[in-house]
Amino acid sequence: MLRAKPSKQQKHRVLAQILQGMEHLRQNRIIHCDIKPANILMTSNHERAEPKIADFDVSREQEDHTRDLIATVTATQVVGTLTYMAPELVDPTMAKRRASHKSDMYSYGLVVAEFLT
Repeated sequence: MLRAKPSKQQKHRVLAQILQGMEHLRQNRIIHCDIKPANILMTSNHERAEPKIADFDVSREQEDHTRDLIATVTATQVVGTLTYMAPELVDPTMAKRRASHKSDMYSYGLVVAEFLT
């Protein structure tokens, strides 16, 4: 059975729901560290299916720094999928790599670009 391609409206709805999920993570002080298409699961194949963010194996709790919401990752420990990681997390010249909600947003931007093309 062939499925029709999702419409632009459906794609935008799904992307907005993923963003809402990421905002929920931010509000609960969780940095996912591995946002990618394989970690976004759909509840069904139906038109009104909802995305769910999954795979929290490498997620981190946000440190308590005023206005600098980060989680420090040691230089020997690179976690996540390199293709979807923010450049600052894979730079070998940095002694301490800092995952943040900003790095999750970078990954989300790559997911958006892949999803819309």
